[in-house]
Amino acid sequence: MKIFTRRRQSEILPQAMYPGDPKRVLILMSNTGGGHRAAAEAIEEALIHLYSDTVSVTVVDAWRNHVAWPVSKFGNSYAWLVNDALWLWKGIWLLENRPKAVKTSIKTFYPLVAPGFLKLFKSQKPDVIVSVIIGDTAHIVKG
Repeated sequence: MKIFTRRRQSEILPQAMYPGDPKRVLILMSNTGGGHRAAAEAIEEALIHLYSDTVSVTVVDAWRNHVAWPVSKFGNSYAWLVNDALWLWKGIWLLENRPKAVKTSIKTFYPLVAPGFLKLFKSQKPDVIVSVIIGDTAHIVKG
């Protein structure tokens, strides 16, 4: 499985222009109320518009449906966090904006996230994985 970052369309889906099986694109999002679903759906719509029947796109709520508790419940707190506890959200953001804290966070949550992600990837067999949530990327790259 290849992980792509900031590549031109022709590099990401070069075989989409040729006959054969549609390229499978898996888009990871979390329905937190923060626009992640809208971003994922916009990417899905753009890919289908650009590549029509040469691409198969699946959008999944990876955090809610494919990781272990308590991580699977984090999305439920997002709206409260950004609307009613902005001070706490700011503190988390400032903490997570430090490399050492990010490494610690990944090390802590990886055992709860990785098995579900790997199971999802094995079942979907994507050619390309797109994430609209930065936390996904860290766990995908580590795995």
